[in-house]
Amino acid sequence: MDWQDPKTKEITKGFKELGFMPEAFLNMLAMLGWNPGTEQEILSLNEMAAAFSMERVHKSGAKFDYEKAKWFNHEWIKKTEAKKLSDLIVKNFQSTGLVINNDNYTEKVIDLIKER
Repeated sequence: MDWQDPKTKEITKGFKELGFMPEAFLNMLAMLGWNPGTEQEILSLNEMAAAFSMERVHKSGAKFDYEKAKWFNHEWIKKTEAKKLSDLIVKNFQSTGLVINNDNYTEKVIDLIKER
C-alpha cells in the first residue's frame, strides 16, 4: 500500500509494491520486537507461533532497519521454490503489460538468479 505524506505529498511505495514477500515482511516484523531465543532469524509463521513466548518480547522500542528488511526478503526469495516465485513475477509483469509465455524457462532463470 502506497503512503502519501500529508505535508510534502511525497508518495512512498509499500513493501508489497517494492517486491517484498509476505513471509519476509511478517518475519521481519516479528523480529523487531521479539526473538526466539536462538540464533535463527528466518522463521515461518508456524515456527514463530511455536517458539513465541512473552518473556522473549523486547521491553525497549524496536528500531526499523530497511537494509535488514531487504536481507529478510532476500533470504525468503532464496528459500522459495522457483514455481512460486514465477507465479508472483508473471503476475507482476502482466500488470505492466508484459507477457511471459514459457513458464519452464522462467523458472530456470529464477533458479539461476535468485541467489543474487
